[in-house]
Amino acid sequence: MKEKIDMHNHTTASDGTFTPTELVEKYAREGYSVIAVTDHDGMDGVMEAQEAGKRLGVKVIAGIEIGTVIRDRYELHILGYDFDIHDPQMIREMESIRAYREKRNQKLLKFFRENGYSITGKDLIQREGQHYIGKPNFARALVKKGYAESVSEVFRSPKLLASETASKLKQKKVVSRDAIRWIREAGGWAVLAHPMKVRGIGEKSSEEFFRNLESIVSELKADGLSGLECRHPSASEEDVIRLEEIADRYGLRKTRGSDFHGDR
Repeated sequence: MKEKIDMHNHTTASDGTFTPTELVEKYAREGYSVIAVTDHDGMDGVMEAQEAGKRLGVKVIAGIEIGTVIRDRYELHILGYDFDIHDPQMIREMESIRAYREKRNQKLLKFFRENGYSITGKDLIQREGQHYIGKPNFARALVKKGYAESVSEVFRSPKLLASETASKLKQKKVVSRDAIRWIREAGGWAVLAHPMKVRGIGEKSSEEFFRNLESIVSELKADGLSGLECRHPSASEEDVIRLEEIADRYGLRKTRGSDFHGDR
């Protein structure tokens, strides 16, 4: 029987809707043996998930997802696995990213208020003890207020998060090479997340796309990249074949992940 594994999941420690314990309970019910908790820019949910995993017989790997940029142009997400979540450098860098995000969030709130959307900082807090606030929290607040019918609609709407102004309000610009180094120096290994979602390198799944993607992968490999997320909802079966070929050429681990958030 093939082992069930999911290496890409989010919890309420970032922008997911399941607590770390609820996430592990879900995967235990579904017969998974290994999962990773890969919250955005933080490790706060890992210990709780690992404790739940011990009780429920699910191995929980410490993980993280960091938004980065390469060549000062292409936005990439780097996944980190099996690193020391107490590493001082990693904690310091994530705190810096969090502080920058808080300033970004204030600018987003101002944008929505100036355009007639009545949401406040309190509307973004959707659970007790919440520390992380990302764009999905804005989306949920806008849905709750009746400005949209779904989270996905908020992300697609040119009047909401897909607007030119909101799209430009991004997180702190982290160089991909640096994120890989932080993960490696904390004892872990780094993976390029959902490569089929990379923008600006050509039409998705085209020869141009894969040619440019391979160039990026080659550069990241030189920087210490260890793996490629070949199986993800954004990749068709044909895409998976091409991604696995790239991973094999560069001696990279091939990972799979659902990118589970709970409501999108």
